Amino acid sequence: MKIKEQLIKEIQSAPDGILTETLNFLRFLKTKQNQVQPTQDQVEFASQTTVNSTGSSLLEHLKTIGTWEGNDLK
Repeated sequence: MKIKEQLIKEIQSAPDGILTETLNFLRFLKTKQNQVQPTQDQVEFASQTTVNSTGSSLLEHLKTIGTWEGNDLK
């Protein structure tokens, strides 16, 4: 029995709630498959630029930004 035949057999005996979830999941899988996958260069670049931030490192970075001036926080 082919996969489509097996699916049809299962669909015929499944309640509407399961069919709704199954349809949503099938659409999700099709969308996921159609999305563009990143190239190896993009993956390597992203892994090299990722930094594990800590509260301390964020505070240190804020010190390098300088002071804020303005009145947009009313």
